Amino acid sequence: MPPCVHATLAPQGSESAGGSSGLPSAHEAQAKQGEFGHLQTQADAEKTLRMLLALFPEVGHGDTGPSSFTWIRPDEVPEQQHSRSLLSFSQSLVHEEHLTKVLQDQLTGLDVVVDRSFLHDGQGGTGDKLYSRRIFLTAPDGAPNALAGHRVAHAILHTNLDCLPAAVRDGVRSEMIPFGRLLMQHVRERCVLLRACWRVRVGASLLTDFTGHT
Repeated sequence: MPPCVHATLAPQGSESAGGSSGLPSAHEAQAKQGEFGHLQTQADAEKTLRMLLALFPEVGHGDTGPSSFTWIRPDEVPEQQHSRSLLSFSQSLVHEEHLTKVLQDQLTGLDVVVDRSFLHDGQGGTGDKLYSRRIFLTAPDGAPNALAGHRVAHAILHTNLDCLPAAVRDGVRSEMIPFGRLLMQHVRERCVLLRACWRVRVGASLLTDFTGHT
């Protein structure tokens, strides 16, 4: 059985995942891989990104390009403010809440725009019923900083529906409520403990598709 959920959610409009600060040296990168590699290896991270993008080949016109993954500690996430947001990268990512909640509190709500979604069976005849979608989260009417109607985050969700509580599963299928909000509403025993972040640099086609920058 595959993991219950694969998801990527990121603030919209950032020019790069890691901001403008310099990349760590090879020695530092190797040390962090040793420190955080038990959470996820670089090879596994690359495999997950390729799997998610293979579900939606129109993203980046099917060109993932060269991607690099580097572990960074929470205190190394840049303070730089990204576009289409009132928050810095650090404020958006370094906390123990769902990113959905942080954006909701910032914008007084979130609207879901589903770009594409589909149901499909798991590989190998497992009988798993899988659901995948690509969405954009947009600021609602009345959002501050003239952001109403603007895309503020993008996400790809890939989940085994049979693993989800019934209320969460029904909410996912309705395609009207952010996945993070469903977890906050219906899953009591949840914990968000940030130990490290992947700093991901992707190819130009994928970066343009994700951020809207050329």
